[in-house]
Amino acid sequence: MVTSTSSKACRKANPRKKTVKVRTYDSALRYLSNQTNYEQMRRVKYNADTFDLDRMRTLLKKLGNPHKDILAVHIAGTKGKGSTATMLAAMLGACGHKVGLYTSPHICDLRERIRINGTMITQSALTKLIVKIQPLIEAMPDTKPTFFEIFTALALKHFHDEKVDIAVIETG
Repeated sequence: MVTSTSSKACRKANPRKKTVKVRTYDSALRYLSNQTNYEQMRRVKYNADTFDLDRMRTLLKKLGNPHKDILAVHIAGTKGKGSTATMLAAMLGACGHKVGLYTSPHICDLRERIRINGTMITQSALTKLIVKIQPLIEAMPDTKPTFFEIFTALALKHFHDEKVDIAVIETG
């Protein structure tokens, strides 16, 4: 397991493998697994290199800033974020709204993180989004977005494209 403390050090300790050309769901998962993933590290030093919003802003801009067109509730806190987000999404859905739900981490299937009205994003839809986002990421100079940043951007793009009425977003 990688235990480096900065984004640059992480990329040196865990260099990206040859870029996977995404064509299938399995290749999409391989591509994502090649990204820096702070969720799987034992220790991450919180600093400007590891937690810099510029990567996310750049990626969202390249995707057309989908987050700016989404009505969202952002759930933050220490305990119970996932439960609160899931319950709120269920209540909004019961009122007839089309509700996007983004949570992390997942339990069994990566697609659990992105749901609309309780249904996980399909393998096909996730693959299409990754096919779209991959060249945008690869064209970014210097530091690439992390796994979490990429997946968050995918969720926001999916919710935008599927025209959800409201998105419930759990802080990672």
